[in-house]
Amino acid sequence: MALFVAAIVSFPAILKKKIIGIIIGLMIIFLLNIIRIIALFLTGTYMPSLFKVIHIGVWQVIFILIALAL
Repeated sequence: MALFVAAIVSFPAILKKKIIGIIIGLMIIFLLNIIRIIALFLTGTYMPSLFKVIHIGVWQVIFILIALAL
């Protein structure tokens, strides 16, 4: 979240648009993180052998792509 805010702050735009972008982006990242935690809990409960792959391989890539898209 801090890296996302730093990227938005350093982008050349009007302050009002930066604030709107920060608020919307942080909400999306926060909700995605809640979904990630639930998915990891379910993976650890029902498919523990896949936990490490899902945690490091899948969710890390998803977060990077979402942050870049935002």
